[in-house]
Amino acid sequence: MPVGRRPEPQTGDMSAPRGPMSLSIDAIGRRRVSRWLAAAAPIVLVSAFIAALVGAREQGWLQSAELFAYDVFLRLRSVPASTPEVAIIEVGDPALDEWGWPIPDGRLARLIDIANDAGAAAIALDIYRDRPVGAGHEEFVASLARAPVIGAMKFSDDGGAAVDPPPQLRKSGRFGVVDVPVDDDGVVRRALLYVDDGRTVFPSLALRATLDVLGAGGVRPTADPDDPGRMRLGRATLARLASDAGPYASVDSGGYQILLDVRRRDVDLPRLGAGALAAGEADASILAGKIVFIGITSELVKDLVVSPRGGDTASGLLHGVVLHAWLSDQLLRLARGEARLLDVPRPDRETAIIIAAGAAGLAIGMAIASPLALALAGLVIAAGAIGGSLVMFENDLWVPVVPGTAAALGSLAIAVGGRASAERRHRQALMQLFSQQVSPQIADDLWRRRDLILDRGLPRPLRLTATVMFMDLAGSTNIADRLEPDVYMAWVGRFLEQMAQTAIAGGGLVDKYTGDGLMVVFGVPIPRLEPREIDEDARAAVACALAMEHTLSAFNAEESSAGEVKARMRIGIHTGAVFAGCVGARQRAQYTVMGATVNAAARLEGLKELDDEEIARNADCRILISESTAALVRDAFTLREAGSVVLRGFSQPIAVYLVEKGASPSGPEE
Repeated sequence: MPVGRRPEPQTGDMSAPRGPMSLSIDAIGRRRVSRWLAAAAPIVLVSAFIAALVGAREQGWLQSAELFAYDVFLRLRSVPASTPEVAIIEVGDPALDEWGWPIPDGRLARLIDIANDAGAAAIALDIYRDRPVGAGHEEFVASLARAPVIGAMKFSDDGGAAVDPPPQLRKSGRFGVVDVPVDDDGVVRRALLYVDDGRTVFPSLALRATLDVLGAGGVRPTADPDDPGRMRLGRATLARLASDAGPYASVDSGGYQILLDVRRRDVDLPRLGAGALAAGEADASILAGKIVFIGITSELVKDLVVSPRGGDTASGLLHGVVLHAWLSDQLLRLARGEARLLDVPRPDRETAIIIAAGAAGLAIGMAIASPLALALAGLVIAAGAIGGSLVMFENDLWVPVVPGTAAALGSLAIAVGGRASAERRHRQALMQLFSQQVSPQIADDLWRRRDLILDRGLPRPLRLTATVMFMDLAGSTNIADRLEPDVYMAWVGRFLEQMAQTAIAGGGLVDKYTGDGLMVVFGVPIPRLEPREIDEDARAAVACALAMEHTLSAFNAEESSAGEVKARMRIGIHTGAVFAGCVGARQRAQYTVMGATVNAAARLEGLKELDDEEIARNADCRILISESTAALVRDAFTLREAGSVVLRGFSQPIAVYLVEKGASPSGPEE
């Protein structure tokens, strides 16, 4: 074939010397089981993680975090647009300084009369008055008879009344309990509508006052037609709070409780000071048509609670009268269709939400490879879970935000960790396969392109054009006869080690050791498909052969000083089509190249048909290349045609070229 033509695939004896490179990849054996385990491990771990989350939630271990999220969401909810229909007459420090404590009956009577004269729709007295106190008791009794007053009663845990309501109001049933359910962390998030002692059902103060106003419009509490166990109030169905509802895992849900809506701030409710009102210094007209709560707002009297919304005191606590007013405002808005109770999914649906969040996190973690993209995905998941939960909360739907977010982020982390672990194993196996046969740069490049090159952890079988080099120690039999076995094997070992290092440094892949020689391939394992890349591989092979020649000179100089024999070698190089891939059982798979090109390079290395005198000038190292290789490197190296031969196993003659000693190994200038 004339020099200058690109190499064509050749045919020949495929049984000639070739073979797998002497590398074991046991680490990627038993691949079928490993692949199954690798694929199943993230799913199993995520399933266990989600099961642990669900179990932790059921055990109450996440309740504190859930309640924290609930409190934050409550504070972020929008304030109702409607005008409050409740107001507060607050008995604060100025009034107590003047009137003393307990407040005399006459002072309370004066406040009731002012509210009644102003047109209050109902007056809820959040001050215990089970017996006469101070002067003005007759006036107080008269005020109770004239005005729509609801008295306060404290319910006792043993079934009796810890503090009775005013006797006049008890007889008429115009009273309500002021007990407040408190969570384990001391925060009030729930409200009582009814409580019973086993014989009698008592309404709360806020509900009893609210029913006065709603009753005037014909609204009465009834059983819900669809679920008689629920109370219907106007347009709202008030579901009884379950012990594991919403953010709770297990809470005392005795009585008839609902979640307290604290959308309004304490400052959103009209508030008048008792002292100023009694002195005529405050405008009582704002009390008209409202439910008016009269209560203590002095920190000296310990009627204080902790609210998710915060407090109306310097210490951050909230006065109990504000809490009752909030509940009354909530009930009014519910009955009139201006608000809804927070909808809480059933436990099985909450579990489904957690599972769905975990599945989403797992899917995202398995689908995204970029670390930056994964970090952004984590932020998006967290923001999406929290933001989505907040939007649903604003629309009166509670979702388990903490376990849901934890499920998504935890599953994402498990998926990322599982893939990172798998990639470490794959990289370790791949590096074990190639790190001793190629340069670190090629090994790293192979890993970066693994998705294009590898199939189930092994290089995909390919047909491609590569340049194959065979190097062999000449006259090794005679040398072996002159040296002791241990000396000879050590000498050959040093020789092959230096040649292999030179081959790897030159960009070649050491396919195998051939006794006292090497087979080196250029153009694998990363496919080189462009003509320019094929040219570069051929030039790299010839340059590597010349570098080996220099390595040989240095080796002989070093060994001769130690009294060892002189080494000579032969090199054959051929460019053409090869099959590249792994052969053998998966437990002992080995990467190699094979084909007529391999055979031709081996025949060139051992070629004896050429005139020995003609090549004697390259005494220590003879480098023969085929015409297909010469066509690609003739402008980069000094070549001399050595003749035309028919290689054993081939039917057609090929031109053979000798690479002159001292030819530049650097290739042409770019």
